[in-house]
Amino acid sequence: MMATDDNPREDILYPTDEFLFEAHISSLDEYRKLYVKSIEDPEAFWMDIANEFYWKRSPNKPLVSYNFDASKGPIRVKWLDSALTNMCYNVLDRVVDKGLGDRVAYYWESNDDNSHRIVTYNGLLRDVCRFANALKSLGVKKGDRVAVYMSVSIELVVVMLSCARIGAIHTVIFAGFSAPALADRIMDANCILLVTADGAYRANKFIPLKSIADSALEICKRMNHKVIATIVSPHLKLYTAHGMDNNATINYDPKVDILWNDIMKNVSDSCEPEWMEAEDTLFILYTSGSTGKPKGIVHTIGGYLLYAYITFKYVFNYTDGDV
Repeated sequence: MMATDDNPREDILYPTDEFLFEAHISSLDEYRKLYVKSIEDPEAFWMDIANEFYWKRSPNKPLVSYNFDASKGPIRVKWLDSALTNMCYNVLDRVVDKGLGDRVAYYWESNDDNSHRIVTYNGLLRDVCRFANALKSLGVKKGDRVAVYMSVSIELVVVMLSCARIGAIHTVIFAGFSAPALADRIMDANCILLVTADGAYRANKFIPLKSIADSALEICKRMNHKVIATIVSPHLKLYTAHGMDNNATINYDPKVDILWNDIMKNVSDSCEPEWMEAEDTLFILYTSGSTGKPKGIVHTIGGYLLYAYITFKYVFNYTDGDV
């Protein structure tokens, strides 16, 4: 854009007065005041945000304490110490309990745009509770680790929230990684369960997720790492309700593999949340490994809940009722 005296930066699009009136932060001065508050009075800054969520037990003060000097004791960070909450409860139940269960939680579009679904809070909570109970039926409990090797599907969201509901720790592994890369992360995170799909498309490329997962579990087996089961979502419908489709080329081992549709049968759509410490682990996300051995980054419940929320709220100017 060419600059002029009247408008020195024509490449900048300024918000309308109507947008500014409804914005959480309507000016740079307002942003600076908020930033100064976060530095000078972090207790009040973060407590204002924490108060927008449900806490089974409120945090003690100080909200944040830390030590990065090894000569003064163990290295530590404590955030919202002693607080009890549940990520899934805050994301779903809190909305449903307000009578807003029929609101749209999100819209899902398929890879090729040929199918789409509208997911409501009521529907998502029902599916999450059912899958959480399915996990519990396999013996998965608080603190256990679950590997998730799926494309961006509705089931992926259900799995993550279900793990959070019962206190299990999930690690989402990019659905384009090879079998050795998948196996490395399963073993490093000490995962006892794998959730995957029969296959997926990334643009026009077919990715045989189940076949890759089978190879990864063979590697785990050789390294004496036991995974109790693989739950397989029929994302591309390569399975029938009773087992393998005759035209499919994907292996199904009834000793290890459990079809999503089968495990979701006859489970309750009610599941009480596990109340978790704010410093308990929510999920582990691995680096790509492009500069060395992949490192698992731990995200805790309280910190991730508040930081993800405030970032989304201010960056996208989220207001009540937005989808």
